[in-house]
Formats: sequence, C-alpha cells, structure tokens
Amino acid sequence: MDRSLADTLDASELDQAVADAHEVSQQVLGGRGGSPIIAIDGHGFFGPVLTRIPDVEKGAALLDALIIAARTPEFAALQRPYSGPPTTEREQGT
Repeated sequence: MDRSLADTLDASELDQAVADAHEVSQQVLGGRGGSPIIAIDGHGFFGPVLTRIPDVEKGAALLDALIIAARTPEFAALQRPYSGPPTTEREQGT
C-alpha cells in the first residue's frame, strides 16, 4: 500500500466523506448491507468478496460476469462459503 494511503487511515477529516459514500452505497443496494458493495448500472450488490487477487484474465472475466448479473433484473444473490482467509498475494498467471 502506498504510505500516503496508510497515513490517512485515522484521518478524521475524511470521516464525513466515508460516511456519505457508505450511505450512497446503502441506497444503491436498496437496503442495509455490509461492505464491500459494488454498484453496476445503478444496481447494488454486497460483494464481491475475494480471498485472493485473480490474474488479469480471470479478473476481467469476473467483472464481465458481474456486469451480466447486474443487467439481469431477476438476479438477486449468489453466495458460497469462504475458502480461507483473504490474502494480498496475486494468483499466478496461467
């Protein structure tokens, strides 16, 4: 992480901006939800929650799938158990 980002972790002058962004995310979601929330084309979803950073190809495919789900009005939710604690290690390219 860029050190300047880490230095803002406890910066109280950002509290209102964070609270405002959280409120907007809750409105887009259409109810109360945790974090993260992603909004695509005005449709909000809780997630995605990733336990590892995917390689570029898989990341792009995942984003495409999320866009298709968001553009499908009948799609509501998809969830499975966590496969382990998150890591900041990147997946090795294939």
